[in-house]
Amino acid sequence: MTYYLDTNIISYYIKGSNSVEKRISELIWSGHTIKIPIIAYYEIRRGFLVIDAVKKLHVFEDLATLFGIQEMTANTFIIASEIYSDLAKKGQPIEDADIFIGASTLENNAILLTNNAGHLGRINNLKIEVIS
Repeated sequence: MTYYLDTNIISYYIKGSNSVEKRISELIWSGHTIKIPIIAYYEIRRGFLVIDAVKKLHVFEDLATLFGIQEMTANTFIIASEIYSDLAKKGQPIEDADIFIGASTLENNAILLTNNAGHLGRINNLKIEVIS
């Protein structure tokens, strides 16, 4: 099975969260694939650049090299537009970045590791695993 890391999970991992480190280690040892969605990559990288966190940026780049970055495709944007439309009609919009991460996860039949079930749980058929 493939697991994607939400932006907040990457941040917790880099900060040394025991629960996040433990779960990711379990997944690796169980032979699962872990990927970083390109939007999460962008969000983390820009954050470290803004605060000049050079050491954390290097740790993150190593992590991205280890796990790999999941690119978006034209189909990702088709799925994302359907998610946006569905949530807008329900009056439950979420940020575009979350929609893109969710769409990429759905497109690739993956499970999203997150601590943001409140927003991402609104996306139909999205498989999430919450880590706190």
